[in-house]
Amino acid sequence: MKMKLLFLFVFASGMVFSQSPLSDAKKLYTAFHDIDLETVSEMLCSNDSKEEVYKKLDAYFLSDESKFRYVQTNAKYNISPKKIIGDKSYHVVDFRNVVRVTYFKPIEVGATQKSLKEKFNAQSINYDKNRNAFLIVYTTKMIVFSESDGQWKFLFDDNTIPRDISESCIDTNVKKDLGL
Repeated sequence: MKMKLLFLFVFASGMVFSQSPLSDAKKLYTAFHDIDLETVSEMLCSNDSKEEVYKKLDAYFLSDESKFRYVQTNAKYNISPKKIIGDKSYHVVDFRNVVRVTYFKPIEVGATQKSLKEKFNAQSINYDKNRNAFLIVYTTKMIVFSESDGQWKFLFDDNTIPRDISESCIDTNVKKDLGL
């Protein structure tokens, strides 16, 4: 009887503490919105140290020219079925993302708008003259994969964050197998 109770406890604990890629995607989204760069640095796939990722993200979110912010929305995540490649489980996740890029100095609105539309493959991009900012709506795409410790790591397959943070994390053949 004690063995059955122990097994039940261990099984239930595993169910409570194990994370799904969807719950971790929501956690990452919240961390981006809250600019919790420590959490973001831990969750992103990168060959750089967490400290180096933190520095790159910090510079990206706030530079001398602009600031980049997630706009809180009720993101609806589309998650692909699990695909096992090698010893890892992969999912592709996409969702409608809304970000604001605010500029501190005067800009050429038309050229900047065109550049941002191309960079994010934006569905819509609106300029707010009072803020000197663009509100950008686009579909973001991430690759989510399991680590050996059961944690999920994230790799953006778009220009949401600087590509040099994660670009060498996943082999191009894996991306092809995932249909990207």
